[in-house]
Amino acid sequence: MNKFMPIFAIVMILAVSGCVGGGSGITTDGSGNGLEITDFSSDLTDVYSGKTTRIMMTIENQGDVEVNMDKGLALLIGGYDWDIGTQTRVQELKKDLMAADPTREIPAGTSLFKWTLTAPDYPRGQSKTDQMIGRVYYDYETKAVGSVWAYPAGEAAAARDAKESLQTSTFQSTKGPVSLEVSVSPDPVEFETFNDYFTLYVKVSNVGGGKIYKPDIVTSSCSKFTEATSCINQGCYPIYDEVEGIVTFNSCSDCASIPVANCVAPYTTSGCVAGTACTGTIKAHDVAEDDLNKPTIIIDLSKSNGLVLQDSTCLNDIEVIGGITTVICDVTLSEIPTTKRSYPITVIADYGYYKDTELSLNVFGK
Repeated sequence: MNKFMPIFAIVMILAVSGCVGGGSGITTDGSGNGLEITDFSSDLTDVYSGKTTRIMMTIENQGDVEVNMDKGLALLIGGYDWDIGTQTRVQELKKDLMAADPTREIPAGTSLFKWTLTAPDYPRGQSKTDQMIGRVYYDYETKAVGSVWAYPAGEAAAARDAKESLQTSTFQSTKGPVSLEVSVSPDPVEFETFNDYFTLYVKVSNVGGGKIYKPDIVTSSCSKFTEATSCINQGCYPIYDEVEGIVTFNSCSDCASIPVANCVAPYTTSGCVAGTACTGTIKAHDVAEDDLNKPTIIIDLSKSNGLVLQDSTCLNDIEVIGGITTVICDVTLSEIPTTKRSYPITVIADYGYYKDTELSLNVFGK
C-alpha cells in the first residue's frame, strides 16, 4: 500500500459527528469492502475430548487497494483450553493480496489460514460449546480524486445571463471499508478577490462492518505477536492474546526494555521484570481504546497550482463516532483565474481495520 510523502497536506481532522450539510458535488464508487473473511469453518463441529479438528479461514481482498503481506494479520480468538501445539494463534499474510482487475482478468487476492486444535478433556456425559472467533487485521486506504471548478465572478454572471450551465465538482472514490464523500460549497466556486475561499466537506463513514483504528500500529515491526506478551507499552504492542501464567516480551528491540511503570491496566504488573518477563493474566483482544476510530486524513492540493488550506487546524484528529463524521475545511485561491478552470483535489483516508466472524465448536467428554 502506497505511503504518501510530506508534500501532501498530511493533517489531522476536526471531527464533526453525524451528517453535516452544505456542500454539493458528486462522489461515485465510494463504498465497498477491503479484506473480507469469505470462509471460517471447521472440519468437525462436534469433537470428543482428545480428538482434533482443523479450523480454516479464507480472506479475500474485495476492495480496490493492494494489501502488502506485512500489512495484514489473522487471529484465532476463543477456545483457550484447546491445545494448538506449537502453532500460533496469530498468522501473517503469506503473500501480497492484489485487488481484482477485471479488465486484465486478475482475480482478487486470497489467503488461507489453518489451525489444528485438540479438544480439552471432559468427563463422560459432560459437554460444552465454545465460540471461536476469526479476525483479520490490515492496513488500508481509501482515495477520492476529483476537481473543483472555479469561475471569475463576471464570467459566472455572464453564463447565467446566457442561461448556460455552470460546471460543478465531481469526485470518484476507491472501494474500501471506510468511504469518502467529498463536496464543496459554493459549487461552482466564484471568485472576486484572491482572498475568497470555498468550503470543502469530507464525509468519512465506516461501511465495512468492522472497526477502524490508527494505521500501522498493528502491523508495524514492533507489534508482531509472540503469542504471550505483557507489561508492554500499548503504543508499541497494541494487541494482546489471552494467556495465563508466565508471559514474555517479544523480541522487538524497541520493546526490549519497557519500564515496569509502563504496564497498562488491565494488564497485571505482579512479578514484572522490565525487559525480561511478567507473571499475570492478559485478557484483551482489541486495539487500545484510544487508537480506535481514528483514521489519518490526507488532503493533497499539490497539483492544484493555486489552492491552499486556509487553516490546517481544521484537520485535527478525526474520530469516527457512530460510524460517521464530517470534516470541514476552508480553501483559498492564491490568484484569481482569468477564465473558468478546474482544480484537482485528492483526499486520502489511511487507516487500520479489523473484522470478525464466528463459529461454534461442541466438545463432548468421553
